[in-house]
Amino acid sequence: MAALEEAHSWPGLSLVHVPVYFGDDPAVGLGAYGRWNVGNWVDDVQRQYAGTLI
Repeated sequence: MAALEEAHSWPGLSLVHVPVYFGDDPAVGLGAYGRWNVGNWVDDVQRQYAGTLI
């Protein structure tokens, strides 16, 4: 929160670095990345989404 407050109070443009996780743990991934809930694969995407922790 302090970083956001400092960036907001800066008189010019601000850059806030937001670290993201990179690794093999499936619980932190975006399971829908690269697969969209449209088109011919809707049922497959819905089935996969239902099996996630989200």
